[in-house]
Formats: sequence, C-alpha cells, structure tokens
Amino acid sequence: MQELRSTDILDKEIHSDARKKAERILKQAESDCTEILKSVSENIKKAEEEKKSFYDAKIQAVENDKKSTLPLEKQRFEVSFVQQKILQGMNEYLSSLSVEKRLNLVCGKFDFSKISQNVTAYVYGFSLEDAQKFLKKKLGKNLLECKETLFNKIVIEDEVTLEKPEGIILVAQDNSFRHRLSTVQRVSAVLNKYRGELFASLFGGQL
Repeated sequence: MQELRSTDILDKEIHSDARKKAERILKQAESDCTEILKSVSENIKKAEEEKKSFYDAKIQAVENDKKSTLPLEKQRFEVSFVQQKILQGMNEYLSSLSVEKRLNLVCGKFDFSKISQNVTAYVYGFSLEDAQKFLKKKLGKNLLECKETLFNKIVIEDEVTLEKPEGIILVAQDNSFRHRLSTVQRVSAVLNKYRGELFASLFGGQL
C-alpha cells in the first residue's frame, strides 16, 4: 500500500511539472507571437512608408518633367506655327509670279557666262519648253538638251515644304560639275537670312 501511494504521489508530481512546463511554453509562445506580430506590423508600416516615399518621388519627378516640358512644347509649337505661316506666304508669293519671273528667281545671281562646257539641264516643276527657251538665252550652244526629272531625284535638297518645288540642275557633259538652281534653295537662303524680319512682318514680333 505504501508503494502504491508513493507511485501516486510521484505521478501527480510528474503531471504537475508537465503542466507547469506546458504553461511556461505557452506563455513563451504567446510572448513570441506578440513580438512577431509587433515586428510584422512595424515592418509593414516601414514598407508602406518606403513605398509611399518612393512613389511620391516618382510623382514629383513626373510633375517636374511636365513643368519643364510644357514650355519647350509651347516653344516648338510656336516655331512650327511661325514656319508654317512663313512658308504659306512664300507659296502664295511664288504662285503669283509668272513663269519667267520664277525662272529668274531660281537662277538668282548665277553667272552663266562662267560655263564654257556643254551641259545637260535636268528640269522639275517647270515645263521643258519654258526652261529650254530660258536656258537657251543664257547658255546658247553650250546647252545640249533639257531633260525632265523629279524633285530630290538627282540632288537631295533641304527639307522646305513648298507646294510646287521648281528647279534646274546643270550637269557638265564630262560630269566635272553640277549646279543646282531651285526655289527650295532660294527660299532656304531667304529663311536663314531674313527669318526674324519675316516673323516681325507677319506677327509684329510676337504671337
């Protein structure tokens, strides 16, 4: 009987110790979970702040780009508008001229007397008959023939938007020289030299 009581007491002590250990483990686990949850919450908050800061910086960069881009876009638009209006005026002026005046304009101050070789004239925009009649007076027997061509086919010209580009390209028989005489060439020279004056004349110096 004594041995049975001793065993019972020992059994109770073991159960008591086990319960106490379990309670300590549970408390520790609860404490650990609290710390983990607290850490997760802090990490989430920190991540949110970092992301907010990151996207705020992105938004600010976009806003800054817009502020710096808008004046440039406005300036580009104004330049394009002015260029368009000047060219419109140029086209209207050219269309008002007779064929002879346009041929004289194209040739400008070109000194035909310096050409001592036989040349072929490649013509675009003008009729071959008008161009040949004009050039025959300038070149005499040195004019071999006039041939029809297309704008930008023989010589690549400046990008000036004219409604009807006209020109003559003189090519030596031995290919020793090539002279380009065109409305695009003349208009480009005028724009480069008198753009400011044309702007002032059309818009009074301001938009």
